[in-house]
Amino acid sequence: MDFYTTMGTGAVGGLVRRNTLKDVGYSNYISNSALIASGERVALSPTQALPQTKIGLFTEVLGTGSERASATVTIFSPFFDFYSNNNGSDSYLRIEVDDSSGKGLFTYQVDINSAPATYNDLIQEIVTFFNGTPVDFVTEERTTSVSFTFFSPTLGEEGNKTTLNVSLQSASTGGARSDTGIKTKLFSGGRVGSSYDNPTLSKVNMTGGKTKPVNAISFLSDFGARDIDISLVGLTSRLPLGILVSDHDFMCEDVLRDGSTRLQTFGSKLTSLPSSAGSDEQGRPYTKITGGAGEILHMGDGDVLSYGAFPLAGGTKKYRVFRGGGSVYGGSGDVKGAPLTFLNDSFSEELNPVLKGSVLACRAMLVRNFEETAFNAQNLSVRSYGDEIQLLIATQAVFKGKNERLSNLPLKIGGEMSPSGFGEGFACADRFRVKGLPLMKGNSQAPEDNEPAKLSLDKSIFNITN
Repeated sequence: MDFYTTMGTGAVGGLVRRNTLKDVGYSNYISNSALIASGERVALSPTQALPQTKIGLFTEVLGTGSERASATVTIFSPFFDFYSNNNGSDSYLRIEVDDSSGKGLFTYQVDINSAPATYNDLIQEIVTFFNGTPVDFVTEERTTSVSFTFFSPTLGEEGNKTTLNVSLQSASTGGARSDTGIKTKLFSGGRVGSSYDNPTLSKVNMTGGKTKPVNAISFLSDFGARDIDISLVGLTSRLPLGILVSDHDFMCEDVLRDGSTRLQTFGSKLTSLPSSAGSDEQGRPYTKITGGAGEILHMGDGDVLSYGAFPLAGGTKKYRVFRGGGSVYGGSGDVKGAPLTFLNDSFSEELNPVLKGSVLACRAMLVRNFEETAFNAQNLSVRSYGDEIQLLIATQAVFKGKNERLSNLPLKIGGEMSPSGFGEGFACADRFRVKGLPLMKGNSQAPEDNEPAKLSLDKSIFNITN
């Protein structure tokens, strides 16, 4: 079976509330040089800056990925007298951006006691006023008109509640004139008006605001989606981990904010990531290994908590793991030696997956072992006579890339491992004896040893530049 989880020790269980201890901080790993998401976790030099620590894992404010709502007003030079109370027009211009639920109310109106002398002076006065507010805008100039597209100060969908109100006020009565929609053109969004348009409204809601979630939790949903199951916090501590991963990297995030993606299980699946092993020295493609029924797997010992790799002084040639047994690779098929590959699930960018920490992709397999011996010939010890039904779990920590190259890619929850280096640092495998030690007699002979596929640095994704 397949499963994945984010339930580590990086967060506190219980109901998440803003600005409380349960809204923990996190390390913001990002590297513009990384070609895959896990590469952002690996420093390229001893002097590379440490990741920034941010507060508010679940309440970070919206970023630039969210879009602002907008509305556009067009004012025309032939109607300048009606905007500035000139020549007995008995009217002056008022422009009002109402973001009362966010930044506030911002109103520009012509001062009839010191009205601008020319149309260009009026345009400059409007620009100067809104430059002193949180309201962003852009202008588009034409021969006889200038259009102002105002953007809501509030990011995302909430900005669609912001309104733009344009009116010609009567200087004598103080009320709004009925010809506002003739002498100005107001549209929601970015449409630019012309003098040939039908009369428009004097007040519209801004539109086009879209929220790109930045938190793996929804405060707009019911409380159940904000409640982190306390009994499952730290679940990753029972599972094998690669050397570059710790339990605190898993922060109990609900990746899709729907209450189901902190811990998800699947039935028997044979889906997998594409193998990067390629072909052997004779040009034959390695037989795909996914952990399916009938496949033979070899397991190699790992080196627990050994961070240095050969040929560094004191470094190891073994597969380095934080916790667990080691790694596995294929021992069946026409061309033996492929790494184990698997894929639990994949979230497209349209689903807006949010992952600031890590998710642990897992494939669990019931296996029958062969006779196992330990130590050298002089002190040979039989550790198992074989035919035991055991549980084998392979895991890989998966991250969401943050740099420009990676941020829009799908989040693929899966893994690849082999003792020759595939997945090293982030993947691990371990076996567990089943309670009762069930046996299943097999008639097959013990498989011959075979070498794992070599990890080619020439074909490595880290060396792909385009």
